[in-house]
Amino acid sequence: RAAADLENLPLYIDDTAGLSIAALRTRAVTWLRRAAELAAARYDVKEALALLARALELETDDQARIELHRHIAHVHTLHYDTESFRSAMEDALALGPDAATSAEIYSELAYYGIGRPYVWRQQPPRELAERWLANALELSEPGTKARGYATLTVALSDPEQRDEAAEETLAVGNTLGDPRLVASAFEAKAMAATAAREFDEACDHADRSVEASVELADPGYRGFFHWNAGFIYLRAGRIGEVRRFVDMYDRVARSLNPHEEVHALALRALLESVLGRWHVLAELAQEADAA
Repeated sequence: RAAADLENLPLYIDDTAGLSIAALRTRAVTWLRRAAELAAARYDVKEALALLARALELETDDQARIELHRHIAHVHTLHYDTESFRSAMEDALALGPDAATSAEIYSELAYYGIGRPYVWRQQPPRELAERWLANALELSEPGTKARGYATLTVALSDPEQRDEAAEETLAVGNTLGDPRLVASAFEAKAMAATAAREFDEACDHADRSVEASVELADPGYRGFFHWNAGFIYLRAGRIGEVRRFVDMYDRVARSLNPHEEVHALALRALLESVLGRWHVLAELAQEADAA
């Protein structure tokens, strides 16, 4: 399957004759990583992890091993195995990365540990997650991706600092051209507006998050912002406008995995219950069982 994905690359020519074992290892790791990226892009998580595990066996340089552990961690998030994500990130930290890399690792750990606490089967202790965030804020330089995810974590988890942290996250995202940071910053701003009962403003922020998410390569992340917008519009009582978010997320979810499909069914079921379409809701119950 990985080879099939490479059909648009230049024809491979065997030029390995005379290469040292070290050079062959480097080349093998490069192609294993590329094949893993392609597998992850089509949500073949098992294949991606197997390829990365092989690369890790071959790689001897600690800095390269740090990046492999981080790559493994990111693949685990595709099927919501947050415990394995944490383990891989801690393996990366154990190899002694530099301050900038450490800041990125801590910011991602904090983002999931505090900013997205619902994705864990066994949530890490709050004290540990707060230590991850403190390290991220201490080590990250202004304007960096690590700083953006650290402030995003604050925006998602601390209502008192939400507005200020979301603005900083948005500024970093715009500067770096990072659509995930931009979309997530508007998500946090929508949370703040909803809490203030400024529902139309919340819907405007949700629209901005959806607009930013169009630039995301990962369909799972694009789907999430449509899913979230559906709830925000429901809270605003703008029920007639929710269907477009439901349908978009449903199309994405069915192409990914059962986890996403169940989430899509849940949002659709909520909309149909609000509309009182009980016969449709009964049909969705059967779909949910199948999913």
